[in-house]
Amino acid sequence: MLPKVILTTAWAELEGFSDAETADFFTIDKKTASRADKNGACPRCHRVPNDCIKKFSSWEPSVYVERIKGVDYVVCLCGTVYYIDISIDVTGRGDSASTTGWQ
Repeated sequence: MLPKVILTTAWAELEGFSDAETADFFTIDKKTASRADKNGACPRCHRVPNDCIKKFSSWEPSVYVERIKGVDYVVCLCGTVYYIDISIDVTGRGDSASTTGWQ
């Protein structure tokens, strides 16, 4: 199992990263992303999204507080960039997270 570390742009500023270094570190080329496979994993090697180099979550603004929708962009350990449509029930009444293709 690989350890996970969550970094933020605030951390990068504290560490003295330049704007260019921060942009390179946190940027994922979304234009080259493929859709995840039918199980929500890497379309190339079929690793799960948590086995990744980087992951970026993009959330849609919502007027409904029961469910948050968005997209996770993932850079897999194999180097493939892919995306997963996600929907999270924040009320605690349903699935904690459901993803297109795997629930």
